[in-house]
Amino acid sequence: MVYLRPFVLDERLARRSHEDGVLPSTLTDEEHLVRAFQPIGTVGAIARPGEAVPHLGPDLRDVPEDEWQAETLNMVAHARLVLLGAGVGAGFLWEVENVIRLRQPEDLLLVVPLGAAGYEAFRDLAAPLFPRSLPPYPPDQSRRRPPIKGVVQFEPDWTPRFTRFDVWPSDAAGKTFGSTVACCHYWLRPVYEHHGVRLRPVWRIPYPAFRKRRPYVITASQRRELYGTVALFSVVVAVMLVLVVLVSSGVH
Repeated sequence: MVYLRPFVLDERLARRSHEDGVLPSTLTDEEHLVRAFQPIGTVGAIARPGEAVPHLGPDLRDVPEDEWQAETLNMVAHARLVLLGAGVGAGFLWEVENVIRLRQPEDLLLVVPLGAAGYEAFRDLAAPLFPRSLPPYPPDQSRRRPPIKGVVQFEPDWTPRFTRFDVWPSDAAGKTFGSTVACCHYWLRPVYEHHGVRLRPVWRIPYPAFRKRRPYVITASQRRELYGTVALFSVVVAVMLVLVVLVSSGVH
């Protein structure tokens, strides 16, 4: 796979998210995004020119500045899946134009890490490049601010569909939360199956938030992590109670 993006997104997704998962994470938001698509294959990207310390996330390639276009075309031509990070940049718009020219719409996912204003700025510039334009940013009805707001998928005739990761579609009941990995595995399951990947079930658990009970989407590995943490906490509490009883008995 190949991940193309304006380099300005590297700084935005280099943060360690405190809400992208059930437990606090040591991974950056971009690492979460890369991990979500690792079942399909390695995620490659071109390194930012002159970057002294490469950021964490995709498998970066150092390419001379006068060769980046040729290398981009080569990576796009051989990738199983192309991820585009929605953002504004002259070089990135060239990449978007050539991805549309070289690949089928089913081979493309537009990842949206920006809010409504940032996405609409990108849409104003990039929409004319797509055969059926780009959809507007869906109405924002959620208080949650996940690092990845959603993805835009494309039908075989290039009809776009914006899927939000922080709310359910208007015709579905309730709303949902979840990490980037869990949301990708939940909402984009047909994409993985198209590439021959059978994912483990994604679990939905009740989660109280904002005085309402909303489903929280987690992967099977996150479920094991959550249960393991709860079990460890229970053991610690039990040991502390035993110690309190023993100390109280010794005092009396």
